Amino acid sequence: MISEFRKKKLAKVFNAMDSNGNGVLSKADLEKSFESTIAIQGHKPGSPEYQSGYDKMVTEPSCFSPRVSTTR
Repeated sequence: MISEFRKKKLAKVFNAMDSNGNGVLSKADLEKSFESTIAIQGHKPGSPEYQSGYDKMVTEPSCFSPRVSTTR
C-alpha cells in the first residue's frame, strides 16, 4: 500500500514530466525532461555524460509502455 504522501509526491513528479499535460508520459515528455535535467548539470549534447544520461532516461526505460497514463 502506498501512503498518501508518496501518492502526492509521485503525482507531482509525473505532472512535472508530463510536459503537455495530457496525462501520458511519452518519449517526447521524457526527452524534454532529460533536456532540462542535463542542462542544469551543464552537460552538452555529444558529450559522454549527455549520451549516457540520454540512454538511461530516454532510450532504456522498459517500464514505460507506449502509453503510460495516470487514469489506470
